[in-house]
Amino acid sequence: MSEKMRGELETARIRGKRTWLAVILAFLGITGAFIFLHLNSPNVEERLATINADRAIPDSQNAAVIYNLLLEDPNVASLGYLPEFIDVNSDGQTLLQPWLEKDYPEVAAWIEEYRWLIDKLIEASHFEKCHFPLVADWYDSTRSTQLSIVRRWAFLIKRASNNDIAENRNEDAIAKCKCLIRMGEHFRQQSMLIEYLNGIAIESLGLNQMIVLIMEGNIDESHLQEIELILMRTRNNWVTAMDRIEHVEELVQWKFKEQLGLIGRLKYKLRYGLFGKKRKYNGFETLQKQI
Repeated sequence: MSEKMRGELETARIRGKRTWLAVILAFLGITGAFIFLHLNSPNVEERLATINADRAIPDSQNAAVIYNLLLEDPNVASLGYLPEFIDVNSDGQTLLQPWLEKDYPEVAAWIEEYRWLIDKLIEASHFEKCHFPLVADWYDSTRSTQLSIVRRWAFLIKRASNNDIAENRNEDAIAKCKCLIRMGEHFRQQSMLIEYLNGIAIESLGLNQMIVLIMEGNIDESHLQEIELILMRTRNNWVTAMDRIEHVEELVQWKFKEQLGLIGRLKYKLRYGLFGKKRKYNGFETLQKQI
């Protein structure tokens, strides 16, 4: 056999070894990835059930019972940000500053239609605690879409409180401001980040309304003392909340990843799982400290 033929055979033998080595490494990589993804997969439903049990409170103490009844009411679901017949100017004037019924009778009539809803939300504000049960498929459930309805509640109350301030109904205005602050607190007690952030936004609406009431309302010393007691209860619990939220968000993400194939789960892990946790919360913590 010539030197050339021996060289070609040796080259073919080396290529064959490399091919088999690549196949073995690929097999080991896929197997390792499968084991890594599945052995580390928690029992999401079981863990969330444990969290729900630990956080459970009696219905008689739970504001979520009232919120859920309202969210299931088709009359509430149809509540818009503002009726179509109200123009843009009326929208801004009634939402951002005190206004008189004689100047905007249609807005006043619309608010009166939902007086019962405002009363129920004020009733919910008398509860200190609020616990919505956690579900594994949170982002596919109605809970995520219902947050937009809750935000419309907040704007309805803010608009109504502006009318109370202008008409010198101080006790009613204070009750609505308190309602917004408590509603914000209720949603800050939940375990999904988007709920917590919505809670911060709603609570801020209530605090801003307090400022409007103090600056433009006809209030006396007794009203100021009442407002002071309300504000003394507001507190920053960002770090504690993030400990709870981070764990629940991770479980909900696991449930989402279970719907993906092996390659999809690997991509998700590489994209969000290695450093995403620190990026996700450190920025919000810095923002909260600045606030």
